[in-house]
Amino acid sequence: MSSDFSENLSPSAIDADHDNRTETVSADVSKTNRSNINPDIDRLKQTVKDMDCMSQEAVERISAITGLLLLAMESPGFYGRPYDLHHALRQINAIADGLQNDINVMAEDVGCNFIDNKTGGFWAAHMAFKSNNSH
Repeated sequence: MSSDFSENLSPSAIDADHDNRTETVSADVSKTNRSNINPDIDRLKQTVKDMDCMSQEAVERISAITGLLLLAMESPGFYGRPYDLHHALRQINAIADGLQNDINVMAEDVGCNFIDNKTGGFWAAHMAFKSNNSH
């Protein structure tokens, strides 16, 4: 039994088995519409495309604002208007927060969201504090 097992695990046997499976799968795929194989793949692809589009748009907006700020900072008049800087920075913050939230929602929708285990304790403590101090 061990000799049969070791023969089946030899690199050439594994490669031959993989090639046979690949040919069978390739033939099956060519006979059917790829989207019928797993509709979740199409949904995941569309989600990634949507995330890419959304992130490109948000980054372009952030880049435009920061580019204008850098140009404006070369003018002495800029420093007499601190509220312009304040509002521009708030816009950048809002764009970044919105993008982060939108991408997280989209990732959750397809079961691919990131869970930061390092901050889990922080949130648990925060929620415990809120529930104990909400009189």
